[in-house]
Amino acid sequence: MRNIGQVFSLVLAAHLVGAVALAQSDVDKRAAMEKKIAELVVEKLGPDARGIRVTVVGNKATLTGEVTNNATRELAEEVALAVDGVKKVDNQVKATAEPGFGTKKIGQESKDSKLELEVKDKLGNEIGSYAKKIEVEVAGGWTTLRGTVPDQTRKDLALKAAASVHGITKVIDLLRIKA
Repeated sequence: MRNIGQVFSLVLAAHLVGAVALAQSDVDKRAAMEKKIAELVVEKLGPDARGIRVTVVGNKATLTGEVTNNATRELAEEVALAVDGVKKVDNQVKATAEPGFGTKKIGQESKDSKLELEVKDKLGNEIGSYAKKIEVEVAGGWTTLRGTVPDQTRKDLALKAAASVHGITKVIDLLRIKA
């Protein structure tokens, strides 16, 4: 009987070691994803994005911190969504230069909406039905293009088309080539 108890103890210990290793593996994966998102946000949006902190739980990324530019705050969500495995983003980033609610903010939102429609129209004209697979977001004259295109030629055309829209000051490439 004693041997059965020892065997059971060894099996239980092995399972616990395996569970701890699996849990550590999940922690490592989460940390790697958080680092990847944080680095990509800075790479795509510039130094202002260094104030953004990232936490990942499951397939949801939570962005916190403070930036100066409202466009950085708004577009950080699109950048995070471009990372494999991220399905949802809770954007809690604060922008210190964000206009308060009123005429200025409404005017900027209206201008951004108009630019977004113009970019979508240009994309449709340049790459046809492939434009339907591209998410376009505009904030403060910056635009993100996120989605898939079938080849490098259409990717280049999409980026060029977005940049050609009067009022777009920066194009952030989050496109992937996928047949």
